[in-house]
Amino acid sequence: MLARQFLCRKLLWHSSCSCVSVRYTQSVSQHALDTINFEMRLPTPITRQRQRQPFAKNLFLGVFDHELMYYPESQTKERHTQFFEWLQPIEKYLSQNLENPQSVEKDDILSHLKDLGVFRAHVDEQYLGLNLNQTELAKLVEVLSCFPWLGSYIVKNHIMPVHIISTMASEEQKAKYLPKIATGEIVPTICYTESDSGINFNNIKSMTILSDCDTFYTLNGEKLFVANGHDSNLFLVFSRSGHSQAISSGQSTLSVFLVDSDMNGITYKDIKNLVGLHNSSTCTVAFKDTIIPKDHVLGEITSGMSILIDSLAPGNRNLAPQTIGILKTFIRLLTRHVLERKHLDENMHEYESVQEVIGKISTALYSMESILYFTTGIMDMYENQDCTLEKAMVEMYCVNECITRIYEGLQIIGARSYLTEKPYIQILEDALSYTLFDSYNIDSNMYISLLGLQHMGKNLHQHIMKLRNPLEFPQHVLNWVFGKEYQLKLHIAEHLHLSLRNGGELLEKCITRLNTVGILMLQRHGSEISNRQMELHRISELATKTFALLTVLSRTSRAYCIGLRNADLDRQLANIFAILVDNRIKTLTDEITSGEWVNGDKLYKNIAELIYSNKDYFAEHPLSRSY
Repeated sequence: MLARQFLCRKLLWHSSCSCVSVRYTQSVSQHALDTINFEMRLPTPITRQRQRQPFAKNLFLGVFDHELMYYPESQTKERHTQFFEWLQPIEKYLSQNLENPQSVEKDDILSHLKDLGVFRAHVDEQYLGLNLNQTELAKLVEVLSCFPWLGSYIVKNHIMPVHIISTMASEEQKAKYLPKIATGEIVPTICYTESDSGINFNNIKSMTILSDCDTFYTLNGEKLFVANGHDSNLFLVFSRSGHSQAISSGQSTLSVFLVDSDMNGITYKDIKNLVGLHNSSTCTVAFKDTIIPKDHVLGEITSGMSILIDSLAPGNRNLAPQTIGILKTFIRLLTRHVLERKHLDENMHEYESVQEVIGKISTALYSMESILYFTTGIMDMYENQDCTLEKAMVEMYCVNECITRIYEGLQIIGARSYLTEKPYIQILEDALSYTLFDSYNIDSNMYISLLGLQHMGKNLHQHIMKLRNPLEFPQHVLNWVFGKEYQLKLHIAEHLHLSLRNGGELLEKCITRLNTVGILMLQRHGSEISNRQMELHRISELATKTFALLTVLSRTSRAYCIGLRNADLDRQLANIFAILVDNRIKTLTDEITSGEWVNGDKLYKNIAELIYSNKDYFAEHPLSRSY
């Protein structure tokens, strides 16, 4: 359980629809019933197939499920049509507001989206919701993220809290809160972070003490960085809980409480605006002797830790569709700028260097869309499919690509990008929030690597054990040494369009390298692998790029086979993308196999130690003399 142990130790992550007769309308206001069309429902979703073996994890073993090479279609034709009919007025409204974003008021947009039924998205149908599947939810977030603060809002103040309530709450709690969340009357938010402790359970100071009469709890403590806390009226509060004697003796457990804003002793302070994501503020919420009824415990009294880990793990923060939405907005602005500008008396759009940047951004968007909707598709098509690794790789890949491509595009815009009245730098700051404020790249990389290597260790432990003990198993080691330069025969090209044969062969080489370096890492370091963070970073990138290539080929093959518009350009893009990914993976593989003395890792460690000891830069100035 290397990956889960790592999550527990760090705790740094900000972590179908069927027609039913019961619908909870009695607690909803008359205004909501008059303005929102609750009769609008989507057709029944596709029937999920039986669970398959974990797909991305098995790539570490060199095992390939060819059934998943066919790009998933997670909607019936009727549901697909009606979903996009529902989405169309939302897109139209946001597009109109994008023409003059400075004049947009947050409250006006949220009010209009409420009337359009956006807050029904993640709520189950029997509680007045639409119960969108993962693919539909990702598309909605992508559309809303044309305003980055709005994408963040729908995730932090709707999707994440609703998911926790839907999976952990009692039927009475769901009936009380979910219908009003669907109408927008209740705005939920989650309270994790505390001063000097982050989300580390061992240092959480908030305490919820059970009364002597065993009927209510008393909550005391402060929560920092609460997303839109001053606009919210329902708090999901993580707190230590138990009798006073248990808490004082260190026997408390982590619990989650549903706290209404009209309960006593709740105050707001330190409302802070972020550098990025304007209109998405945070604040400190203080609870002083707040009385919470006993039936406001969410799930079991001891379930707080599992909720925290599962909801905040990399991949569960819905960052990927937000990055796609913001990058699409940026490329529209950039294209308009390029077509209107001249450079050295020549049309800017005719410069090859400009075309290169536009092409790279478009290729990145294509791969980001491919990897996201491939993953959501298999989550929707298969029952309880293990996609923990896929989701983490999707998030990491999309966030990094988004930031990189926006920065490249700013080089074309030049000095104009630095003007305060222009939106370009603001877009970069919005994108940076996904990796600086909402996630932590170092730990996300380790999480991806450890998940894959943990799966490999479970399935190849006998093989790894023999490789680590060559004196006891000399024959096994000799057979492995003389036979390890091999190419997996996965026959991937047979499941792609003929024009993508070369891409399929390159994908097989990438999977072979992933399998080889994974075994090498476990052979070298065994259970100490979690301490080799530089090499884990490389494995994370290697696995993520391999998976991205796989999804691009799958999507392109489908597009070419069904005759989508511009499918020939898709094919060219996929083949070039395969070559670029293969070259990068060759480099990563060489760095891993060469070891820390050759690839520079040892040097970096020594430099860091010297700087730590000096508490300053180590090298003498080039103008210094020793004579």
